[in-house]
Amino acid sequence: MWSPALVHWPSGHQRRALLDEAGIPRLLLVAPGSEIPADLGEGEDWVRLPASERDVAARLANLEHRFREAVRLDDATLHSGSRRADLSVVEARIVAALLDAGGELVPRSALAAVVGPDPSTTGRRLHDTVHRLRRRLHPLGLDVFVAPRRGYALGLRIDDTA
Repeated sequence: MWSPALVHWPSGHQRRALLDEAGIPRLLLVAPGSEIPADLGEGEDWVRLPASERDVAARLANLEHRFREAVRLDDATLHSGSRRADLSVVEARIVAALLDAGGELVPRSALAAVVGPDPSTTGRRLHDTVHRLRRRLHPLGLDVFVAPRRGYALGLRIDDTA
């Protein structure tokens, strides 16, 4: 879930701009003979093609580590790089559980316990809270992914248009 996006450079310059705008980390796969962009951002790295799978994996792991360090929750404020979102107490508890899981699936029952003790309303409240949370996380380049009847995971927002 935390994986940075791969962008072929220079042919993917528009995709790079969209990912940058969304705050999504990216690894530029630089074509042979092409110049490396002079304006590499905080959430970027590059490797010149042809590159071994091992080199690409190492660069991706480095970006992933940097991304995890950049996303943090202080009280009820979620920070993603220079962007932030103010959350309700319940939203902050949900995000804390999702961050602790590091992109892995958090069982629905674990998040339901965070939302409230009343089983008759917990399912609907969790659904509604996650729906609001997804809208708050969108500008940060993050999303809550849903595995129906199983659980939730926090990860990078994926844009099909990018």
